[in-house]
Amino acid sequence: MGLPDMQVLLRAMRVYGIVLADNGSNRYVYGIPDPRFENDMFHLLDMVIGNDFKAVDTYILTVNPDSDQAQTPQKVTLPA
Repeated sequence: MGLPDMQVLLRAMRVYGIVLADNGSNRYVYGIPDPRFENDMFHLLDMVIGNDFKAVDTYILTVNPDSDQAQTPQKVTLPA
């Protein structure tokens, strides 16, 4: 696994989004172990800095502020 695999991962982050949580430590990425990915590949994300991400306000998708439920957008435009 190398840079082409990292491009797939970064594109998935761009299309589907990520959840950013501030739990007091430096930024890092973790996920569920999967035999299709080498965990060492995630160390390549050290090259990506916080300014490479864009915050998106998803409030418009809120169904009820007291739940985690969200509306599904009717039309999805995928970035190039």
